[in-house]
Amino acid sequence: MSEEQKEQEKNKTPYMSIKALKDTDVYKNALNIFKPEYQFLVEEAAKKMVVDVVEYESPAHRYVMQDGLIGYEN
Repeated sequence: MSEEQKEQEKNKTPYMSIKALKDTDVYKNALNIFKPEYQFLVEEAAKKMVVDVVEYESPAHRYVMQDGLIGYEN
């Protein structure tokens, strides 16, 4: 592992689980905006956001700049 990769790992933000997210006041307030029959929409959106953060940080989504173009790292 390169020094740069070690530094990135050291500074990596821990991910919040969906269970921990559901315990926050922000999540509970968001649920209260919707009628009970629509609260599942908030839950599904929250699940997707948690997954998206994890996937965005994965090595498969690292971007590189080469010759003035943005691309994915191999």
